Parts: sequence; C-alpha cells; structure tokens
Amino acid sequence: MRVLPEGSRVSIYCQTPGETVTGPYGTSRIWDNISNGEFVSDAYVNTGSDGYVASRCG
Repeated sequence: MRVLPEGSRVSIYCQTPGETVTGPYGTSRIWDNISNGEFVSDAYVNTGSDGYVASRCG
C-alpha cells in the first residue's frame, strides 16, 4: 500500500465501480486507477465531479 501526502496530484488512467467509501470529497463507489494495479477511492480525489471523469477500466 502506498500513502500519498494530502494535496498530491495524481493521474487517473481509468475508473471502475467497487466498494462504497466516504471521504473528504463525499461518498463514492468509484475507484480511480492511479498506477499499474494501484487504486484509490474517488471519495479521496478532488476531480470536480461526482461521476466518472475517465474511461472505465477494462
């Protein structure tokens, strides 16, 4: 597991539905792929949207 400092910028390569999580940016079941095999709940990423902002992981 990798821990990123608050305010870190990350690239989102794709997104996928998963477990519902509540974080600083709301409640979401969207998970963001930020690196090969590394996902973070969208509830912890300020994307400016409550929906998908990248293509679905396939």
